[in-house]
Amino acid sequence: MKRFIKRHDLIAYLFLLPWLVGILVFVCIPLISSIHFSTSKVRVTLQGLVLTANGIENFKTALSDTWFTENIVNFAVKTALSLPVIIVFSMMVAIMLNTKMRGKGIFRVLFFLPVVISSGPVMSEFTNQKIATVPMLQEMGLENILMNLLPRYLAQPISSVFSQIILILWFSGVQILIFLAGLQKVDAYIYEAASIDGASAWEGFWKITLPSLKNITFVTTIYTLIALATFDNNDIVGYIRNKMFDSINGGYGIACAMAWIYAAVILLLLLICALVFIDKHSEETELKRFKKLERQRRRLYRKQRRKEQVHG
Repeated sequence: MKRFIKRHDLIAYLFLLPWLVGILVFVCIPLISSIHFSTSKVRVTLQGLVLTANGIENFKTALSDTWFTENIVNFAVKTALSLPVIIVFSMMVAIMLNTKMRGKGIFRVLFFLPVVISSGPVMSEFTNQKIATVPMLQEMGLENILMNLLPRYLAQPISSVFSQIILILWFSGVQILIFLAGLQKVDAYIYEAASIDGASAWEGFWKITLPSLKNITFVTTIYTLIALATFDNNDIVGYIRNKMFDSINGGYGIACAMAWIYAAVILLLLLICALVFIDKHSEETELKRFKKLERQRRRLYRKQRRKEQVHG
């Protein structure tokens, strides 16, 4: 038995080996190099990169960059506004596609199609052509209204969300598939048992569907946040890239410091999402909910057996 376990573990490690090598070469080593660059003054010479340690000077320079700090705040506010829109829209479409309707496969392809063609050049062209917004919002002068009612640090991200609402909804393709997979795992008997007990469709959504999708929603939120943060057309990512090749006002050191500050902001947003979704008593709550659903399923099964015996 021990020999079999060792051989089984060896096979598992062999399958994991390419992934482990990839993580080491393409993730761990660049991360260590990035940390080293962010705490050094980097000069590019004919002999290669010359590093001179300068502590946290690069971070001070990065934080003193007005454009960078303002856009970091704008990114955090815009992401906080965009996430609920994408999650709610994705869940609504997934619930619609999970019902019995003709042509579900066609609608799935249509909603997933933007994921395939939403490359950087395509999205840049959409933005330049100004077809990412709803014309009615521009005619109403929504941006001017927001600027008059709210402070600039809030009005600008909110206005950006409305001006790019079409692009934001384009991020929902993968999320729809994730929610759809979660919905298909919910037992149909639970809904039937709830309807027999007098629950409406609205109550079924709030008491069965939504709790069942809690973990799926958490995963989808993390995926969406990472997708928004690493998108090709992200202004901050482009700015850091430009700083990296700017030897006069930037360089590898400052660019790496900006990248780590940006990563810290993303990790902070992920932590906030985790605090929102993770329940301290989640195991007890899930166990109670599972027992309740199991009792409803058994009750429905007994009713069906009685009906079969009566008709039989």
